[in-house]
Formats: sequence, structure tokens, C-alpha cells
Amino acid sequence: MRLYLVDGSFELFRCYYGAPQARRPDGREVGAVRALFHTLTSLLRDDELTHVAIAFDAVTVGSATASRGDRHNRRRIRNPALPVRV
Repeated sequence: MRLYLVDGSFELFRCYYGAPQARRPDGREVGAVRALFHTLTSLLRDDELTHVAIAFDAVTVGSATASRGDRHNRRRIRNPALPVRV
């Protein structure tokens, strides 16, 4: 058995900033999604691969689940930055 675990959020981020821009006729940006599917289909070409799992970071507004950035921003609000001493 050969299992690949993919960090979907990282791959999407990498594809968004690393792939050339591409737009649909209606103007929507699709370059990142196209690059992500290209990456995943090239992964699936491995003959020995039996299982693939892709995980994305959960971002749900107003619940206990939040992105790392949201948690960091809430912590900064509770603990403002120290004043700069000259």
C-alpha cells in the first residue's frame, strides 16, 4: 500500500502564487485551481499509489474553528504590542 498525504491549503497557496494567472471568459481567476488539479493529476499517475488524502485548513467564521491568522489577530487585540522605547 502506498499512501500520499497532501496539505491542500499549502498546495493551493503555492499554486495561487506560483502559477501563471488564468481567467475564465467571465473574468474569474482560475489559475490556482487549474495548477492544483495539474499537481494532483500528476501525483495520481504513480502506478504504485493506492490511497490519497487531501486536508485543507478549516476556516469557519464565528465558531471555535478559525485559521491561524484569526487566532493571532485575536491574541494581538487582547495583548497589544509593547511601546517602542527610544
